[in-house]
Amino acid sequence: MNLIGEKPISTAAIEQLTPCRRLSCYFTAMAFPVFVVLTYGQMFGQLPPLAGLLLSTVLYFAAIYFFYGIAELAFERHTNLLWSSAVAAFVLGFLAAGLTDMWLLLTGCSMFLFGGVIVGRMSRDNYPPGRTYLIGAAVVALFFTAQLFGYWAPLMDQTSQDIPRVLGEMEPIYRSFGFTEEATQDILAQAEKLFGVLVRLIPAFTVLGALMEFSLGFLVFAHVVNRRHPWRGFRAPFSRWRIPFAFTPVVAITILARLLGNDTAQLVADNVLAILALYYCIAGLALIEYYMNKLSLPPLLRFSFYMLLFLTQFVSLLAATAAFGTMIILGFVDSFADWRKEPSTTEAAQERNRLQ
Repeated sequence: MNLIGEKPISTAAIEQLTPCRRLSCYFTAMAFPVFVVLTYGQMFGQLPPLAGLLLSTVLYFAAIYFFYGIAELAFERHTNLLWSSAVAAFVLGFLAAGLTDMWLLLTGCSMFLFGGVIVGRMSRDNYPPGRTYLIGAAVVALFFTAQLFGYWAPLMDQTSQDIPRVLGEMEPIYRSFGFTEEATQDILAQAEKLFGVLVRLIPAFTVLGALMEFSLGFLVFAHVVNRRHPWRGFRAPFSRWRIPFAFTPVVAITILARLLGNDTAQLVADNVLAILALYYCIAGLALIEYYMNKLSLPPLLRFSFYMLLFLTQFVSLLAATAAFGTMIILGFVDSFADWRKEPSTTEAAQERNRLQ
């Protein structure tokens, strides 16, 4: 997804950047091996439930920070510091995890290192931020898929086996609410279909979790770069986010695989479409935000719109599906229609002359 616009970074007045001795860079280099040990060192099974929950929460936000911090190390050209930290992370992680979790360790560390390094180096070399994000996100998704590929099938099977038990526990609850036998069975049938879809999309949900961490880290990095080097124009407002038209063939091929492929191809296509749908939905929401800005709607009206959009998912599944689908369609159409395209300088001058 093009999180920050497609226009290339202006090279005017760009100075020759030299490595900066920032405290955050040294903190990232020293803390990353500790993060790896805590993440892959088999400590969760030895902790009480509450302590394990607290540690997992801390590690979640730490993951966001290290996507940012490693990109900063690469951007500031702290090459020796970066790779010294990487070697220490691999060695200490291996000592803590052993051979059992070596694959998780290798793919997990590589996801942070290569995802962050690509973002930092491409940003320093003045690549467009949208392309930088897309390549970094693709690398993160690739390593995360390699990491959990062997775990998805058992997880999906186990979750599918738990569905009848969950439905059996739901039935007396609906009966206690006064639903008739027929109405209860209809509700349970719909719930079973919904659970089946959710189980089928477990790979997409887990990949989106990793992409969420990467995206938040990227936004922090974009904010920091834009603040330190404002001439780069590395960050654009949310209203300018859009999906590049180049993703349209990917959508078309995935849909064909869903319609014509075998069971495995359909499963892969379902998960790819689920990931793309979320990105197109965000782009559609950004388009709505653009037109609300253009119409100069008051803040209270905008807040009411977002609150209504948020509450629909609790009030009515049909309304939530309609809102979600509308934003997906808007984001998809805007990827090639480009309704937010700004007129060229010549066109703007002609329009001003016409109005005068």
